[in-house]
Amino acid sequence: MFDRLYPYDWVTEAIDQTRGGWFYSLLVTSVLWMGRAPYKSILISGHVVDKYGQKMSKSKGNVVWAEDLFNKWGGADPTRLYLLTKSAPWDTMSVDPDEIAEARSVLSILWNVIKFADTYMTLDRFDPAVHRLEGLIDKGLIEDRWLLSRFNSRLRRFIDYMNNMELHMAAREWVSLVVDDLSHGYIRLIRRRVWTEESREDKYAAYAVLYHVIKGGALIMGSALVPHITEYLWNAFVRRLEKNEAESVHLTLLPQVNEKHVDEKLEKAFDLLFAMFSDIAEMRNRIKVKLRCR
Repeated sequence: MFDRLYPYDWVTEAIDQTRGGWFYSLLVTSVLWMGRAPYKSILISGHVVDKYGQKMSKSKGNVVWAEDLFNKWGGADPTRLYLLTKSAPWDTMSVDPDEIAEARSVLSILWNVIKFADTYMTLDRFDPAVHRLEGLIDKGLIEDRWLLSRFNSRLRRFIDYMNNMELHMAAREWVSLVVDDLSHGYIRLIRRRVWTEESREDKYAAYAVLYHVIKGGALIMGSALVPHITEYLWNAFVRRLEKNEAESVHLTLLPQVNEKHVDEKLEKAFDLLFAMFSDIAEMRNRIKVKLRCR
């Protein structure tokens, strides 16, 4: 067993372990004893300091206690997401507890995205085993193809970032998928389509695409970042629709990138479209023209 597992695939510790610490001790003893390095790769993390860049210490009274953050922000996930997106793992990180509010809002958006999907899929009796993506995507609209493309593009970058230990970039890709692509983009585009009471194929195509991206992106990709809320939503949403799915989101495999769904030109066109929407909304706000006019 030792010969099969040694050297270790990955070791992580803070930067102070490079001289006389864990990294150094492992390296020296392994080279002397085994004649080779004890690890294939390492991630050296930076130190955590207060929001003013000062070292935390009890005497200064500037220590940020994890338990206090968990109690204030409703669990560990908001703090996890904040720390993951704040900066690169190897950089010194200045922690401002008030900034966790933004990470908490991302998780609220994730919750609302799935609440939207669950509400309308239940009303229309959507069944992923019956309304399969492969059979419906050709009946969908251009925004359906856009979201599938964007999901696969982000998934590819997410995997690349994780393989390179760029955890902050992987986490930001996931946040953009949930906030920009799903909430601010796709759901706004399909809202009127799912409001109709007609049993239209393009409506079920939208459900199939939305379910595919929520299941693979929002939950399976997100399980590495925010394990608690994704576990709850996996059981409350996915396993309600697919009773034979894995008991836990953490027992699933990361989705594979489907290159046939990637359309970079289409993604660029939608980026331009959303930028125009944003500029128009800003102009309306500046000249005080309401979104809905009589």
